[in-house]
Amino acid sequence: MDPDDFAEALAAARDGDQGGFTALWSEFSPRVAGFLRGRGEPEADELTSQVFLDAFRALDRFVGDDRAFGAFLLTIARRRAVDAHRTRGRRPQECAGWEAELDDRSAPSPEEAVLARAGRQWVVDLLDTLSLDQREVLLLRVVGDLTIEAVATEVGKSQGAVKALQRRGLDALRRGLLEGRPGLVGDRHRGETR
Repeated sequence: MDPDDFAEALAAARDGDQGGFTALWSEFSPRVAGFLRGRGEPEADELTSQVFLDAFRALDRFVGDDRAFGAFLLTIARRRAVDAHRTRGRRPQECAGWEAELDDRSAPSPEEAVLARAGRQWVVDLLDTLSLDQREVLLLRVVGDLTIEAVATEVGKSQGAVKALQRRGLDALRRGLLEGRPGLVGDRHRGETR
């Protein structure tokens, strides 16, 4: 988002203008939802909405540019994800979502739904090969587009540690793709010799 457009949208949102809220949501919600999905959150869309509600309530206290706003949102998202994980651990698991799929008249075809889920699952499986620290750093750097300094602050580690975690995480992903781990690259790569 252009810095002037961001400043204008932020000012409008602070004044309660729906257009400002919409502009901020349109620009930043895909990044927040992607971050949450990358963490394996089953209710990423709902959490994304909660993140923006929290952020919009705190707009008067926010100071910074569009990058700082992205970091602000991801900080809220990370905390919301931790809270959601703790809550899920305290209550029995439910089979949620199937009712909505049955009632959704505009749902994609079964083939499209399976491919979309398989693609998301492929990414989650790939990220599951990483340590929790590597995964967190890569999600904040790549999906969140945060600087090394911002990630270091967010995860409470030194900049050198963040750089090392990022390098090791990327190396692990590269090895996983090159080795053709089951479920990650696809059946056509299994059993091939190099």
